[in-house]
Amino acid sequence: MTHPQFPCLTQLLGAYFHQDWVAEFDHYEDVLTTIRQSTDATCRQTAVQEIETLLAVNRTENDWQTILQQIGCEFNPASAGLNTQQWLELVQTCLG
Repeated sequence: MTHPQFPCLTQLLGAYFHQDWVAEFDHYEDVLTTIRQSTDATCRQTAVQEIETLLAVNRTENDWQTILQQIGCEFNPASAGLNTQQWLELVQTCLG
């Protein structure tokens, strides 16, 4: 299922950060590297724009967590010492 407002984020974060992503990757940064290397520039740029749209609205951490769940992303940014907004900013930089 694709989130109607964020189809590229759903495709990328939902597909790569699925519930068993830790069985395939050692670290979340490895996932981001794989996404960057294996995804075409157009899709990455669209995902960056979708993150920009998300970041334009002030949200609570619970709101951010709900959005991650809606796009199928099973990564918990707190496990990396980040809140969800910080992590999305990092994803945006990595994909840009």
